[in-house]
Formats: sequence, C-alpha cells, structure tokens
Amino acid sequence: MTNKHPHTSAKRGFTLMETLVAIFIVVIAIAGPITIAQKGLIAALVAKDQVNAFYLAQDAVEYVRFVRDTNRLSSAPTGWLAGLDGTANGHTLTRSGATPGSCVSSDGLRQCTIDSLKDFVEACDTTCPRLNYDPSTNGGYYTYESGGPSLYTRTISIQTVPSNPREVSLVVKVSWQDTANIIRSVTVHENLLDWQ
Repeated sequence: MTNKHPHTSAKRGFTLMETLVAIFIVVIAIAGPITIAQKGLIAALVAKDQVNAFYLAQDAVEYVRFVRDTNRLSSAPTGWLAGLDGTANGHTLTRSGATPGSCVSSDGLRQCTIDSLKDFVEACDTTCPRLNYDPSTNGGYYTYESGGPSLYTRTISIQTVPSNPREVSLVVKVSWQDTANIIRSVTVHENLLDWQ
C-alpha cells in the first residue's frame, strides 16, 4: 500500500492552541478549590470573632443579673438597679478618675462599660473604650485594666420600661473591625425584672 500524501508525517503532536486550552483548563481546575478554601478560611475567622463577641455580650448580661440579684439578696436597703444606675450598692466600683457608671435611662441612650472581673461599671462619655485582652491569666481574660488592646468594644445600655417600673430592657453590643476592615457587631437584647 502506498502513502497517498507523501508530505504528511506519521507523527502527530499538539498544536499551540490545544496546549493553551489544556493549560487554561488545568488553571481553572486548580483555582476553583483554592478560591473556595480561601473563602472558607475567611468565614472561619469571622465566625471565631463572632463567637468571642457573643460570649463577651453574654458576660455583660450575666454581670447585670449578678448585680440585680446581689442587690435583692443584700440585707442593706438598695434599689434593684443600684450599681448600674449611678447609686452605690456596696460592691460595684468605678475606677479612680472615671465617671461613675450609670447605664440606666428612660430613652436607652446612656451607655456604659462593665468589667465583670473587677466588678466595676463606668459611663462612656462619647464612645466606649476597647476591651483589653490579658493572655497571662489562666486561659486569658478580657478586661479594661490589664493586657493589650483587643478587637472588641462592648457597650451596655439599660432602658426603663415606661409601662412597668419593675422591668428594664438591657442591650449589650459588642463591635469589632475584622481583617478586611469591615465593622461587625453582635447585639444581645434581654428584658430583666425586679423579682422581689
């Protein structure tokens, strides 16, 4: 049998176009999972910050409950919001040189900070300071007195309920700026009653 096309070779190879298409397909196949992994990592970091913020908000809610319950169980006559409304209750403190803490108002616009470890309440003038993180303590603590600046700012406000003088609406907001410079926040609302 004779070869009809004497100038064609039996060897065949890829053209430049076929090679470029193959490289493009490989790049797409690799870039997709890498992009998904990157977005997953960012979501995990945001979720970690959200969990920390929620725990910081819940810490403030528990502290307000503690002050209310301590006031009610105390033998000394104090108001059920003493220590949170600017009046003394015998244990809630204010740092030296700071504005006495009053978180309670009829419009919910008064804001304060709470340090549950040091048992103090402090009014915020314009903006509340950021919490510090102290890793030297057992497990690490968020406080205002020791450690270095953390991501989180915690703001507490307590609004009296006009229809019921024995009820307040507590709002705790924890905000932070993430690695993408996006301001994020977690807000916890809870109504508390004077149970006595």
